[in-house]
Amino acid sequence: MCTSSNNEGVSGAIRFAQRSDPMAIVVDKRAVERKSRLVHISLLSLNLRFMENWRSALGSTGSALCYESLMILMAIIVIGAEKILRSELEPDLQSLAKQLPSSRVGMVNLSSIAAATGINRETVRRKVNNLKAAGWITRDREGIRTVQGVIPYEILQEVIGAQLDIIARIVSQLTRIGVLSSDRSGGFRA
Repeated sequence: MCTSSNNEGVSGAIRFAQRSDPMAIVVDKRAVERKSRLVHISLLSLNLRFMENWRSALGSTGSALCYESLMILMAIIVIGAEKILRSELEPDLQSLAKQLPSSRVGMVNLSSIAAATGINRETVRRKVNNLKAAGWITRDREGIRTVQGVIPYEILQEVIGAQLDIIARIVSQLTRIGVLSSDRSGGFRA
């Protein structure tokens, strides 16, 4: 949830939080404007490190992927799983340790991948065919899906840990430069 404050004295603050969050993260829009170069570099670093972590981890499975193929693979996972994020997921399915039933995965097609990645549809088609031939995905009447277990659970756990470390470092960095702050009261701060 992202809310902006219209409260007097809190000019330019944006709060990202869920109703039950014990701590909200507040974005100081004025500080972002004043320090936009530092924010821009920090966020580019975040994106680059995310992509590099995935590329390195998936390369360790013996099959190096180019960035377009990696983006397509990520798009397939996200598009297929979006409906999970919009509903309550049973506790036993919240961990990657248990495979998600295919009935819980949404439909993914070439057009949805092209729209999500910005890669033209013909390139998506060619890369999807390559990913299928390499055993990363399946494609049938029900759409395009990743092959269950194609990325070992241990590798996924390593990537998740590395990604969370990157998030923590970038949030700390943005906090140090004064564009993010925590608000434990759940309200807005000036």
